[in-house]
Amino acid sequence: MPAVITLHGRLEPVAGPASFAVAAIGLAAVTGTTIFSVLAALGRLSVAQLTTWQGGSFGLLFAWVGLISLVGLVTGRLPAGLGWLGLVAMALALVAAVEVTRMVRRSGMEELAKLTRPPVVAALATLGALVAFPAWCVLLGLSL
Repeated sequence: MPAVITLHGRLEPVAGPASFAVAAIGLAAVTGTTIFSVLAALGRLSVAQLTTWQGGSFGLLFAWVGLISLVGLVTGRLPAGLGWLGLVAMALALVAAVEVTRMVRRSGMEELAKLTRPPVVAALATLGALVAFPAWCVLLGLSL
């Protein structure tokens, strides 16, 4: 949450209401991701709930990363490399989400839970996003 608030403070003077909207998405994403991660760790979510709720909150988190990166690129308030890395992370997360959604629609949530290995495109996109995200966080910390 501190990063969301700090970035809002940095971008708000030049981005105005867009910065506020992106910050609201970021705060919702961080809150949701935290709550659903705790529930998952406690075993309080079924596979279907985990896929839906935690997946949705991670999707929102990657949407925030991409949007804040875009605003930072457009306003020049964030380093270009950081902005592009954030956009790549968001795109990879989007590819993973689309692939998982297609698979669930095709086979059903029950079949997803029975898979012995993940679908290749979704797995590679997820891996790429989960590598890009911490790198983005480190670079963000160094740039603030």
